[in-house]
Amino acid sequence: METADNKVFITMFHKFSFKYRNKVIDSETMKSEKLVKLFTYLLMNHQRSLPSSELADMLWYFEDIDNPIGALKNLVYRLRALLKKEFGMSDFITTGKGAYSINPAYTISMDVSDFDICNNDLTNAQGNEAELYQRLIQLYRGKFLSEIKGDHNILSKSAYYHSIYIGRVIEYANLLEENKEYAEMERLARNAIEIDDLEEDLYEILIRALYFQKQYKKAYEVYRSTTELLYEALGIKPSKSLQDLHNLIKKEIHEENVDILEVQQELIEEEEEK
Repeated sequence: METADNKVFITMFHKFSFKYRNKVIDSETMKSEKLVKLFTYLLMNHQRSLPSSELADMLWYFEDIDNPIGALKNLVYRLRALLKKEFGMSDFITTGKGAYSINPAYTISMDVSDFDICNNDLTNAQGNEAELYQRLIQLYRGKFLSEIKGDHNILSKSAYYHSIYIGRVIEYANLLEENKEYAEMERLARNAIEIDDLEEDLYEILIRALYFQKQYKKAYEVYRSTTELLYEALGIKPSKSLQDLHNLIKKEIHEENVDILEVQQELIEEEEEK
């Protein structure tokens, strides 16, 4: 039975955090990358019992240590001691025959799991897509466990989730464009760029949103700064679709300037007639 006393809240997008009864620990509190990796792996697999050999391989696969099972026992002891000290939890991690697991008496609420559910719902959606897009985008606060560097499994998951996020942002932007919700489209792009400032597609969404709002000079400035950024950081030139958009913007700016010149000329002629 789920109660407020047995529910824990976990975030893994951007950085790890574990919340229980209004108290929070994170990777800085834990002060050990190995401890964070062990805890997050247990949490990600909280619905099954994990053999000690699997956990040891996950932690030390590329390292040569004499007694990985003994090292694992020591790490589990440290994790349990931390949970006891910070939350008074003495039963969160259980021990079986050569295996460890999360106590099923606790209810796990995790941003990654919610993201997966939301993504599946979007795939099968027949209406209500806007709310699902908003929920998924809100859940993704940054790359998966960004504080852990050089771990192949984590980097693989990070790339997987980031690809889904970017794809869903593009889809939602297209939906907003179809509905002519250009201000919301602009907000979406700006927020996404804060998460990934080297993704050209996000800048194209932003420039399109500004273009449709007739903010041509702003759109031109974003195009110019974007092309400079991407060339300096990645050595790439703007895509054809971005160049085509740039040409449309230049045309609008030119026509605006022509209109201004015509108005100025009319004012001069009126003044001369007086």
